[in-house]
Amino acid sequence: MHKTEKEEIEQALLTIFQMGDRDEMSWKHLGHGLAALLAFGDWRKAVDYTVPGDPVNEERLASWWELIRKHVEKIGEQAVLDWLPKLELTRGEFLYLNNYTTESWLPYYGEIVAKELFPREGRY
Repeated sequence: MHKTEKEEIEQALLTIFQMGDRDEMSWKHLGHGLAALLAFGDWRKAVDYTVPGDPVNEERLASWWELIRKHVEKIGEQAVLDWLPKLELTRGEFLYLNNYTTESWLPYYGEIVAKELFPREGRY
């Protein structure tokens, strides 16, 4: 279900990754951005990420995050949270996609749980 939307989310995340410095910080930026999107509805509310470190087209970056936001809305936040542990195992670039939704010391977890959503611990 929602195969096309999930594939487009994956491609958008990879594109965003490629826009950055393509190292561990880019992995973390994807995780923070997606967690902020799920928690606050806005990737720009990530605690350590607004744009990649390298010069980028910010309008293009925002359009990729907007595509992800629309697909998350269509799929449903809980369904995306349920999918993240599996998704993060598919590529090295996705290493932190689920981590930041489950870490209680970050601001995302409390907001996600307050929305009566349940982040999924662990890996599938």
